[in-house]
Amino acid sequence: MESEIISLYQNGYKMKEIAKKYNCERHKISRILKKNNINTSRHEKLKGKEFKNKYGDEYIVLEDYVCNGHGKCLIEFKKTKYQTIQFSSNVKRGNVTDYYKKTIYGVACKGHIVCPKNSFEEICFHRWISILQRCYQQNSINYNAYGKRGVKMSEEWLNFENFYNDIQKLEGFDKEKFINHEIELDKDTGKNKFSKEYSKKNCQFISIKQNRKYQRKNIKPFKAISPNGDVYIFETQTDCAKKLNMIARTIGRCLNGELKHHHNYTFEYLEPQTTIPYGSSK
Repeated sequence: MESEIISLYQNGYKMKEIAKKYNCERHKISRILKKNNINTSRHEKLKGKEFKNKYGDEYIVLEDYVCNGHGKCLIEFKKTKYQTIQFSSNVKRGNVTDYYKKTIYGVACKGHIVCPKNSFEEICFHRWISILQRCYQQNSINYNAYGKRGVKMSEEWLNFENFYNDIQKLEGFDKEKFINHEIELDKDTGKNKFSKEYSKKNCQFISIKQNRKYQRKNIKPFKAISPNGDVYIFETQTDCAKKLNMIARTIGRCLNGELKHHHNYTFEYLEPQTTIPYGSSK
């Protein structure tokens, strides 16, 4: 009987058809086949095969799996190297998505992160998008002050998944204040002042009032050059006057070209987006 069952199965009969023929339960047929080391999986093997999804993204099947009777595959997208396990049927039809393909302004991706409506994740996503807009979208109202001047986002943060995880660890972060828009992400007041890159190295959270104070239109960094050639960087004439024991108004006159020097120091304005390591410094 067992040899007949094996023969029928190997000739294309389904287990339920064989069970009906011998008037028994399907699981008994399955048990006989497994006892004789007969592979009962009917799932097509796709390992090594290549496919494209509906967006033209190419991927290759790395492994085949059977999970709860369903065929699944581990696939890898060729361009981004993103790996994911999907149902075999979806793999063959191209119904799979590369979450790391740079589809946002041609430079960024969302990553594999869900942003339910009105959630903290969604709020973070919209704040991230607003930074991308002013850095990479040429018709953005703020592009001239950011993207056109070379301001960009770090490669790591061009993946929203990384941005979302990192900002919660930055100095000054407070979830409630972030949600209520009481604090803002700022790259101009941290260790590398007036940096041209939004990154976890340069950014911190500050109050809206503080951020307005450091906006580009309110800050005109300059350098003070001593008679010995030492260079000091300052954000305001007041800071410089206090540090070097001078008169702020006279420093302003030097910067405006009315005077050539003050206490034998000369002064020159810097490009507002110049990186100033560790604040006012020598």
